[in-house]
Amino acid sequence: MAATISGTASFPWTLAGRTYAEKAVLAGETLRMEDGWARRFSGDLAESYQTNAETEMPGIEKKDYFLKEWKEPSQMTYAELRAYTAEVADMGFDTTRFRVDIHGKIAFPFVCLVMTLLGVPFAFSMGRKGALVGIGLSVVIAMIYWGAIGVFRSLGYVGYLAPFLAAWTPNLVFGLAGIYLLFRLRT
Repeated sequence: MAATISGTASFPWTLAGRTYAEKAVLAGETLRMEDGWARRFSGDLAESYQTNAETEMPGIEKKDYFLKEWKEPSQMTYAELRAYTAEVADMGFDTTRFRVDIHGKIAFPFVCLVMTLLGVPFAFSMGRKGALVGIGLSVVIAMIYWGAIGVFRSLGYVGYLAPFLAAWTPNLVFGLAGIYLLFRLRT
């Protein structure tokens, strides 16, 4: 199925024609169609209707144009995601979700550092209370941290937070808490 669009001074965009086929094969820059029809329009009125057993439509883009490889944003590298975000922005679409993911690609590796900052004070202060209490507490803190990452990312996706804050706030909050606990640790 294909549509032809043309423009005039009074109607900047109007449908000039529609072509439909049950089966189509793209060979080079020619589209070969079988069992189809074509309808042409003049303004708002249908001008002609023609059925075709076989027809060709030259001047179509090559197969590579239609077969672009696409990855999920989570599978893209930082550079690929930045390029994709710019491309989507140039088309006029909202890129908030992608900008949050861009900042998240930088912020996520710091999770290890933040978890270490949180874990060191508990490792030294749980000595007399037992290993199981320390392990249980660390699991609870890790779950709260991962939950905060998800909540802040979601707030960024819907536009309640700026993309930078959506990605970095959990690291900043839990990192500062870890530094505070580290400095309060008795030596």
